Amino acid sequence: MRSSDVSRLDLIVRWGGGRRLSGCLPVQSVYADFYIRDEFWPDFEPRHFPV
Repeated sequence: MRSSDVSRLDLIVRWGGGRRLSGCLPVQSVYADFYIRDEFWPDFEPRHFPV
């Protein structure tokens, strides 16, 4: 695979309520956790991430 140099992903953050990967590294993201925010990236604030 062309992406063999990319390590596996642990966390995928999607902004704007998106719930699909759109073909973004499907093999590396098999076991990743998803965190989905309804806000868009420019509206991000650190308090949006739960502690």
